[in-house]
Amino acid sequence: MFVRPKRPSLALDMAPLIDVVFQLLIFFMLSSSFNLPQLSLTLPQVGGTPDPAGPTPLVVSIAEDGTVFVNQEEIQLGTFKARLREYVEAIKAKTKTTNIPVTIRMDGSRPYGEFMKFFKESKDAGVTNLRMIYEPGDNRAN
Repeated sequence: MFVRPKRPSLALDMAPLIDVVFQLLIFFMLSSSFNLPQLSLTLPQVGGTPDPAGPTPLVVSIAEDGTVFVNQEEIQLGTFKARLREYVEAIKAKTKTTNIPVTIRMDGSRPYGEFMKFFKESKDAGVTNLRMIYEPGDNRAN
């Protein structure tokens, strides 16, 4: 009787490969950091004069006690958006430009969320060119 010799099988066993891939997946998931990277920034110090040919800048200042000023004129907090819109429209009519820069200055002791509130209200008032001035204080832990 004739017996054929057994040929070696060419198929790979996938179970060890799947185990290794699964262990690598677990390792990278557990060893990765889920915290966002924290950057320590030093804001630039810039000097100079504003461009005299450009539109008149609007400066919104928020004092330490929460008092709001637009170009040295105190305004009520509840009327900020309407008054800012009036200022912007007046400058647009006078200078015939549509891109009026508005700079927001805020005391360093005020919370960041308050700055974002003024930023949003300025956008709602139709301002498209917003800038921020940060005057460094002693409260970097906030």
